[in-house]
Amino acid sequence: MDYFLVDNLLTPDPKDRVAIVTAVKTHTEDDIVKRMKLRGNLLTETDIRAVVFAYQDELGLIVEEGGGINTKLFNAQPSITGKFDDSIDSFDATRHKVRYNINFSKTVREKIAKIKTHKVAAPTTGPVIAQIKDSVSGLNDGTLSAGGTLEIFGTRLKVLTEVDSNGVFFIAADGTEYQVATLSENKPSKLIVIIPPLPAGTYKLEVRTNYIVTKDPGKQLRKVQFDAPLNM
Repeated sequence: MDYFLVDNLLTPDPKDRVAIVTAVKTHTEDDIVKRMKLRGNLLTETDIRAVVFAYQDELGLIVEEGGGINTKLFNAQPSITGKFDDSIDSFDATRHKVRYNINFSKTVREKIAKIKTHKVAAPTTGPVIAQIKDSVSGLNDGTLSAGGTLEIFGTRLKVLTEVDSNGVFFIAADGTEYQVATLSENKPSKLIVIIPPLPAGTYKLEVRTNYIVTKDPGKQLRKVQFDAPLNM
């Protein structure tokens, strides 16, 4: 796993750095099915897909029922966030939210511990997203709060609003793109965006900009995605 280091913009220390993982190959369900088949699985790809999709559908039904999940890959338990006024107050979707707390299993944690890392040189051009922070929850783990703002820290992030192709986008799992309409702060090292109305789900955060360190826009549109999924 390749990584490079950038300035840690969340601390006043000018020397400390944070790691950015780069060149990660993302595997789709089709990729995983093909890998399973290449390892000598006696089932056909069609059979494997049928089992995988049935398994995923059943997990989805368990979540809809508010049930917990404990597998060899992860443990997930529901929780409710938000303030209740008193002991007779009840769940109100405008003030409260159901979330699932997901933790990797011991098996996965052991696999993570075996990952071999390789330090590479930081890219000299193009934007870099180092960290994000949800302003409502205060979390930087990819949590998104409806109607809140998201702080994005990095380098060369400034969006040139006069260039149509520039912007900040939330990209859903099905490829649907939701562009941010309002940037309350737009600097090379920090963006603050108002989170658009997003359906519940998992998203990729992408910044697209022609910004270079001069007053004129660059000819090439540069794109960068945050290295972790965001969850609404």
